[in-house]
Amino acid sequence: MKGLIGFSTSKSWISKVINWFRKSDFSHTFVVLGEIEGKPVIGEAMEMGVRIAPLSKYLNKNTKLELWSIETDNNPSEPIKKVMDLTGRWYGFFQLVGFVWSWVWEKLGIKKGNPFTDGIICSEYVYYYLEAVRYSDPNLFALGANNVAPDHILNSIRQKADSHLVAISEYNSEELKKVE
Repeated sequence: MKGLIGFSTSKSWISKVINWFRKSDFSHTFVVLGEIEGKPVIGEAMEMGVRIAPLSKYLNKNTKLELWSIETDNNPSEPIKKVMDLTGRWYGFFQLVGFVWSWVWEKLGIKKGNPFTDGIICSEYVYYYLEAVRYSDPNLFALGANNVAPDHILNSIRQKADSHLVAISEYNSEELKKVE
């Protein structure tokens, strides 16, 4: 079975801050859940909470996007049901503060996890999906759901032989470019 994971960043201030702290090209991650009325939809955690949204929202002048296909060991309906059950949960704003807290300690040579666990952030949402599809990366899962960031997930996927980039959209693009 195949699953689709998306990564995006925008020109917003919050994306720029996340990119700077994480030294990453992407500040957000989400799961492609399927189609509704022939249009792709995603599950994601955003400021308004966990929600379902059209993929097309990422096809605009302020967004850079990559979609990655991963192999899964599970019937796709089971993990999608698991993340769909999270819809409506609140966003974990304090987890973002916890990332900064962890980063400061890391710079001092001390490993501390994120002390905030309330709500859900985007990478945690995708972490739960990857857990449900039985994605195999012990290093990723050793981080824990509220310590994982989009770049952790992307780096893991890029290293898998059975994962591949399927589509990209650069800034100022209104379409997805298929990658062969």
